[in-house]
Amino acid sequence: MQRLVLLLVITGIGLALQGCESARPFERVTWQLSELGGVGITKVHEGQAAYLYFDDGPPQRVSGSTGCNRLSGSYSLRGSGLTFGPLATTKMACADGMAREQAFLAALAATDGWRTVDRQVLELLDERGEVLARFTAALPN
Repeated sequence: MQRLVLLLVITGIGLALQGCESARPFERVTWQLSELGGVGITKVHEGQAAYLYFDDGPPQRVSGSTGCNRLSGSYSLRGSGLTFGPLATTKMACADGMAREQAFLAALAATDGWRTVDRQVLELLDERGEVLARFTAALPN
């Protein structure tokens, strides 16, 4: 009987801890692009910021802006690994932001991992662990 009670207590604790598991630190936060390819970024097109927002789902979806066009698609996590599925974008022309938009989309396509710094900075990493893009946290949604 004591073993049964102990087993039930351990199982209950495990389930409680599982329920308390918080979202990954980058999910449900708007992340504004602050650096791309080692170059600091403020605004991309006519004062619009590039950003990402990760919805933990299910399914796991990402949305945001390239600074010119809106984007949306899926993402996949495996530990510290992060990859993006096909991303759909709107097709507005932005005279002064298209090259940066293409670089941003290329960085997302090359993303293989992630890390956060003090829950205030999100870094997207390539397969070698090099920083492709850096974001700063905006207000949680």
